Amino acid sequence: MTALFIALFTRPPGDPTDHARDYLKTLVRLQIGAVKWLVAGLPGAAVVLMAFGVVWIASDHSCAAPVDLRILTAEENVPALTEAAAHYVADRSGDGCRNAIVTVSAGSATQDIESGFTRGWKISRSDSGSATYFGPRPDVWIPDTTAAAVEAQTYLGNSSGDQNDEAELEIGGSVGTSPMVIAVFGNAYSPPGAHPGSLDSLYAGLKAGGVDVPTRPSAKTSEAALVSTPVLSTATQHGYGVSAPQAEKVMSSGGSVAGDAAAILCRFRAQDIAHGKPPAHTAVVVPEIALARYDNNLAIGTGPGCESGRRVPGDPARFPAPAWRMYPYYAGDLPVLDHPFVHVRWPGEVNEPRDHLVEDFRSWLAVRSPGVGGFRTPDGRIPDGSAGELRELSGLYDPGQAIPSTIGGKGALNAGADRAKAAAQWAEANNVYRAGRPSVSLKLLFDISGSMATPLGDGEPRLYRAQEIARSLLQSVRDDDKIQVSEFSTRARVSLDPRADDGYPPGDRGVLRDRIQNERANGSDQPLAAAISDTAKQVGDPDDLVVLTDGQLASTNAGTTASAAALRKAYPDLRVHIVLTGPKTCGDALIKQIAGVLGPHTCVDGSIKPPDDTADAVLAAVLWGDGA
Repeated sequence: MTALFIALFTRPPGDPTDHARDYLKTLVRLQIGAVKWLVAGLPGAAVVLMAFGVVWIASDHSCAAPVDLRILTAEENVPALTEAAAHYVADRSGDGCRNAIVTVSAGSATQDIESGFTRGWKISRSDSGSATYFGPRPDVWIPDTTAAAVEAQTYLGNSSGDQNDEAELEIGGSVGTSPMVIAVFGNAYSPPGAHPGSLDSLYAGLKAGGVDVPTRPSAKTSEAALVSTPVLSTATQHGYGVSAPQAEKVMSSGGSVAGDAAAILCRFRAQDIAHGKPPAHTAVVVPEIALARYDNNLAIGTGPGCESGRRVPGDPARFPAPAWRMYPYYAGDLPVLDHPFVHVRWPGEVNEPRDHLVEDFRSWLAVRSPGVGGFRTPDGRIPDGSAGELRELSGLYDPGQAIPSTIGGKGALNAGADRAKAAAQWAEANNVYRAGRPSVSLKLLFDISGSMATPLGDGEPRLYRAQEIARSLLQSVRDDDKIQVSEFSTRARVSLDPRADDGYPPGDRGVLRDRIQNERANGSDQPLAAAISDTAKQVGDPDDLVVLTDGQLASTNAGTTASAAALRKAYPDLRVHIVLTGPKTCGDALIKQIAGVLGPHTCVDGSIKPPDDTADAVLAAVLWGDGA
């Protein structure tokens, strides 16, 4: 995660009845810093700390202690809401004593958010007994849709957990809307003369223009992608002539499953910076606000490549380069994200100052949020005299053809949506996603030999990288996927007998997080082929084995080719995915020996990719058999 700390000390407005000469000049100081904040389980966070303070020497007056306000939202909304928070604090500075600390953090899978709301926002507990948290407990949650908020509220109502850990959710109105759009590279498609009315119509035009199936992030980790899945699946089946499972595969980023819209667009921005070429015939499904920020050289999220910037210091050219600019297409049946304001109250943390701050921020957002950072109004309009990010999307192909000034979508839920409609939208989305995305049975095997404690180039141990990959993978799986965790070395033989802390089948993801969190290096290399063989003897065909390792040494893996051949003969349907933490890559001679026998998709190189991207590649290999 990333933290951005801003401290602002402002001068109070003068009183014409006071003797100004009796006051010392107020010191104004601005200090900006960036801090890397890593919290297991979440993709990122942007933290804005704003403290308005002043010392009135003559009157011996000082400001009250600041009240903190903690906001949780989707990754692609963090920059816009960070900007909104900055405007809010500036507006509420008053006489200089309006003190506030505002934290805007990115959520991850809805499953994790729901679990956090029932577990006191704790993600796991280590062997020492100390709890690991998702991050600061949110006072405000701004999900993509009312459907997600209602689902979480229902989940809480059905929970049998400790009530002292459970949050109370109060669902309010929309803080601003953003329609889902189909974004296409300018060199990939000759646009139609008018906006088509339906997604089927648009897909027919895209196919005729040579554009591949539009892809979207994982529906498991992105609320926006999930609620879009029913209409996207239908249009993909009709427009491209595929079945429901095939539609889910090609919609999932062509097999490379990205966690959210920010992840997709940040990858494009990073490739642009590296002077790469846009992927041919590509279209992606993203929220309009994310595309607007991508096309305007603004921060898209909090991960690598998501920041705004120039090619070189002082270069006025905006990102992306002309070939990398993407253009929005709209359809009347694509959903509109309504971003409800959800007041979150935690046992033992409810107090009047914080409640007052939350309600004040809610009322301010209702008026000021649209037009900040790319949000539309709750009824789908581009606000007059604002929303420059959205207006920049207008007339990209034809100056006379602007984006719709008002947009609404089929099933678009906002402040007036009732619980039944919201619940139905969420249920339909889940049902369609489950029908297209097969369930899996995974065995996560950690190499815990001594070399896994060795730091990589960035200073983090190889085992920690493996844990990060596994945690990210756990966020992306379905809640009914069957998962077990084990480890191997000369001192820890593989053991997959079902037990209470396996979280299997299908179990509490919290116990799996605990297992992953508690892995420690112990022992020397157990040969990779031997560890895989030990696992196969316990599970047989056709499970997927995900082996997290640094690659090991050839000297501790004698006879690898023969061992791998014997393994393939005994278990022809066993699927093995060796995930390398680094420094070794898939080109290593030992890994090539194993992959040469077990198949071309055996190796997933996590030595350079961020853990989230590596987890995406692993899941693509598991689900679709795509190599990484």
